[in-house]
Amino acid sequence: MDEKVLKWKIPKGFEELPEVVNRNEYTETLARMNANTLSKKCLSINLNELRALFSYCKKRLPIGYLRGVGVDLGAGTALLSAVAIEQFKSIEKIYAIEIVDGYPTKVIPNVSNEILGKNHHKIVPVIGSFDEIELPDSSVDFAIEIHSLHHSHDLNQTLREVYRVLKPGGIVVCFDRSHPDSLTEKERIKMLDIVYNEEFLAYHGYPTGIKLTRRDNGEHEHRLSEWKRYFYDNGFMINSISYASEPIQWRSLLVHSFSLLPNWLNKLFLGSKSARLKKASFDRELCKIPGFITGNHRRFKRNYAIFIVRKQ
Repeated sequence: MDEKVLKWKIPKGFEELPEVVNRNEYTETLARMNANTLSKKCLSINLNELRALFSYCKKRLPIGYLRGVGVDLGAGTALLSAVAIEQFKSIEKIYAIEIVDGYPTKVIPNVSNEILGKNHHKIVPVIGSFDEIELPDSSVDFAIEIHSLHHSHDLNQTLREVYRVLKPGGIVVCFDRSHPDSLTEKERIKMLDIVYNEEFLAYHGYPTGIKLTRRDNGEHEHRLSEWKRYFYDNGFMINSISYASEPIQWRSLLVHSFSLLPNWLNKLFLGSKSARLKKASFDRELCKIPGFITGNHRRFKRNYAIFIVRKQ
């Protein structure tokens, strides 16, 4: 192992989880990709789109920039770390924490060298868990993450640990997935029970011929009010919540607007098709209209909820 890669304690059993084992096997292939290809493969956006996404949140930061020492939670490729360092020269270093050891040992060094060049040392690859960050209390200035916190098996534990290592006033920037509060429990369970098809498995380097659900792959689906509660319960103050959103899906907005009608009326006119109506889908599209007008939503090719929170 490269001596520059740190190895921290990993909670018992985590290394055997399907989402860890399956992703680890694929890092050999990812290590041969350049940064732009990696971004498209792992984040479904290209590198310049990632740069634009990160730049969008700048004006919402309390002091307009990030500085000092940071942690990248569930860093994966550490593309987010590289882009952050690229945009903020005031960043000294970022510990890129990733439980899948193939990323810190094979992928992250390539990313940091390609994007940062002589500043590649500012990314410190770490094999470890965001549930057990081996840094002193109040030693970190900021934390960042993109589509990783929703993989936490205990988000309260994760956020407690982030709170512990942050300095007072420390910032957390999250680019993650959030659902309207109208998402029903039945809908959430159905989303998590989806079985990946062979095409998905092959594209992401998983063994084909296996049955793997989104739940097995470590996915969780949090409502907006649940995200807020997680942050508040663990001592954080929410500075802002904004969105990068796909264009308004007018057809979806129209179709799911029928969810506002009484169930008996929908069943009367639509029969079994009424079961497909989801108020959460209607709310997701509806909130984009004032969001795009006020600037709280930025038009983008993927949907991200952007939380900027601060340790009190």
